[in-house]
Amino acid sequence: MWHVWVEPVGTGLGILGRTFYLSAGANVVLGEHVDLVPEAAFTLGNWYGGGSTQLGTWLSLGLSFHTGNEPLEGFFLQPKLRSRIFDTPKSSSTSGWFSSSASAGVDAELGLGLDFGYQWRAESVPFYAALLLGLNGGVCINCHDEGPIWMGTSIFGGGGRSTRGVFGVNLNILRIGMSF
Repeated sequence: MWHVWVEPVGTGLGILGRTFYLSAGANVVLGEHVDLVPEAAFTLGNWYGGGSTQLGTWLSLGLSFHTGNEPLEGFFLQPKLRSRIFDTPKSSSTSGWFSSSASAGVDAELGLGLDFGYQWRAESVPFYAALLLGLNGGVCINCHDEGPIWMGTSIFGGGGRSTRGVFGVNLNILRIGMSF
């Protein structure tokens, strides 16, 4: 059994920030209480501040363990392996209250994540929904700035690049989709 879904809250937040962002995935039932969960998110927009534009993708693969008696029902815990790659094709900077600069180049992130929440699947129609939050951490290679370690970058900093530990929060909050 397959269940495909999108995460519209993250997409909406991206649009509010003038960034194209689309996150989607699937749950593939492996057993009574375990699913394989591949995910991908594609983005084009201004993640690092200034007038910069990044093209990037997040990819992850995890296992979802749930408490329901049927697939995709009940509370779930989903550990996963995550990766991210962003390309900034040209340098940009701003000044003022939130000065920022983003140097041209590619940065990548490797890490672990943990999503948790509650999921529900309709019996009579092929509808699926989940409410979730998540945490993640890892290492970002060639990341922007020397500021706080939030999603691999900082809006405060000198525009340099370094390799360092990063952490983040999954605020996609909602998955909606269909079952096949």
